[in-house]
Amino acid sequence: MGRAAENEANDTMDDNFHGGEHIVSNLEDGDVGVVKTSLSDEIKKAVAIAEQQIIYEEINVPESLQ
Repeated sequence: MGRAAENEANDTMDDNFHGGEHIVSNLEDGDVGVVKTSLSDEIKKAVAIAEQQIIYEEINVPESLQ
């Protein structure tokens, strides 16, 4: 969620504050993701494939843990 927070902060500085709005962050927008700096190339590739499968709805991610 760091990237989403950064985007909101940048929007606020640009006088485009989203106060009171429901904002959905997701992989497709680039606001949500996995930090890949300490992962092996094999794991990075697997994560990239899974991210694309989630974006194209080939993998269903529940909206809650319940």
